[in-house]
Amino acid sequence: MDALGVALIEGLDDAVVVTDASLNVVAWNAVMERLTGVSRQAAIGRPASAVLAFLRDVDVAAHLARALEGVRCSTGDVRFDVGHRTGWLEARYAPWRGAGGRVGGVIGTHVDVTERRQRATFVRALEAIGHSLTSSLDLHEVLDTIVGRALEVMWADAALVVSWDGQATTFTVMRAAGRLSDQYAAQGSIPVGGGPISRAILESTVVTTPNILTDAATWLGRDRRAQIEREGFKAVAAAPLRSKGRVHGALVVHYWSERAFDAQDVAALRLLAEHAALAIDNARLYADATRRAERLRELAELEQLVAESLVVDDVLRRIAQATARLLDAPVVQVWTADPHQRVLHLSATSVEPGAPEVRMPTTVPFGQGNVGRTAETKAQIYVDNIADDPRSLASAWARETGIVRMLSVPVLAGDDLLGVLTVRSRHGGLSTDENRALATSFAARAAVAMQHARTYADAVRRAARLRDLVAVSHSITG
Repeated sequence: MDALGVALIEGLDDAVVVTDASLNVVAWNAVMERLTGVSRQAAIGRPASAVLAFLRDVDVAAHLARALEGVRCSTGDVRFDVGHRTGWLEARYAPWRGAGGRVGGVIGTHVDVTERRQRATFVRALEAIGHSLTSSLDLHEVLDTIVGRALEVMWADAALVVSWDGQATTFTVMRAAGRLSDQYAAQGSIPVGGGPISRAILESTVVTTPNILTDAATWLGRDRRAQIEREGFKAVAAAPLRSKGRVHGALVVHYWSERAFDAQDVAALRLLAEHAALAIDNARLYADATRRAERLRELAELEQLVAESLVVDDVLRRIAQATARLLDAPVVQVWTADPHQRVLHLSATSVEPGAPEVRMPTTVPFGQGNVGRTAETKAQIYVDNIADDPRSLASAWARETGIVRMLSVPVLAGDDLLGVLTVRSRHGGLSTDENRALATSFAARAAVAMQHARTYADAVRRAARLRDLVAVSHSITG
């Protein structure tokens, strides 16, 4: 190729290769050198199909052959890989003609469309998450959309959404997708520390690191570092999920190679996180509303059962089951009180399928253990960890099963103690005002059922006495 032709392609912004009629490279501009990492000297004279092999899933030789036949052709947007760099190109191949109009070879122009595709992908991702804001109210579906779009927009190897209540020592993994191992996802939590996720949530800002294991600004506990080394990811970016003035989690992306994050990456992840926070909020509000509606319906059905049934054992069993369902509690027990003997007797139990056998007494004196203390004081007692409570009657069982939280509610009729309702759980939901109020409501229904049973028993006894009196009267008069 003459000097004028070389100067012409050097002035272009796109990566250009020129071949001769044998499809060997005769010109290779500086943009092509930067794109491929192959110098002009190394490319000249080689078959074009060999030096263009960085284009993924494209039959470059076929495109070159068609152009040599005089047909202009394009690959459309295709992926390319050069070392650690990946992106998108549109490659266009056209014949060039020499003297007499004969085809002398092929000119290949390679336009980097990575930024354009990123913008288009980003817009589609925001549209998808925005669609979730208005159409999908299922939290699981929303989370799937968020991690899926984060993988796509950020070209990440893995993505996850974590939540935090502001107090726990661990973040809860709500959803994970991509290259992370099943073991990592199944663990379900990440310790609060000095990594990108912790800093993003605690500092309420986007935090990135090209290599989490070598970053001087990152502090990791021994177990967490070992976990990351097993997984193999390096670069990490985390953006806070901020809602109603509080950060309640983070959107995180991982890469298995080192990479730097520019301002565009940070802005994209931040915007995704903002949309994600809104979508999660909407889904949670809907879930809360649905849960409250289910609770009201269950309470109404239970109210009807209490009013109609005189079989107290059946009613107490149904109360225990409803309490377990609505409070997500693996074990619920209803105790009836004997004020004269000052003891509680276990009358009904609800145990979730697969839950370990509850090993504790079926009769408890007033004042003994948390159940007995509730009977003694006639006041609610909540214990966050009965495994460490020396007064508990089931501390060993709690340590074995992990069911360590307990709420104990007195069953009262005025000032009279009728029994105790105990709820045992693995999570901290029992401590909320709403759930305590719900437990109190169930205890009140148990009290009504017990009163009905006593009233019915008294009526049966009176009827029996009347029958006896009538029988005696008939005997006397007879």
